[in-house]
Amino acid sequence: MKQIIIPVLLFLWQTTLFAQGSSVKMADALYQSGKIYVVVVVLLLIFIGIVAFLIRMERQVKRLEQDMEG
Repeated sequence: MKQIIIPVLLFLWQTTLFAQGSSVKMADALYQSGKIYVVVVVLLLIFIGIVAFLIRMERQVKRLEQDMEG
């Protein structure tokens, strides 16, 4: 397990070092115009939708498993 975790952590650490040196023009433009909040809200709604879907599916699977047992 350590053989997998250490290279992944090193890779993530390296990408954060490269990300700090540059600025993204699109993100700066969205932030200046105030549209970044729209992007954040849309991403949040998509994430909430996926989580709700997974919870609903888990409940349905649990109900089917209970029907199969008894």
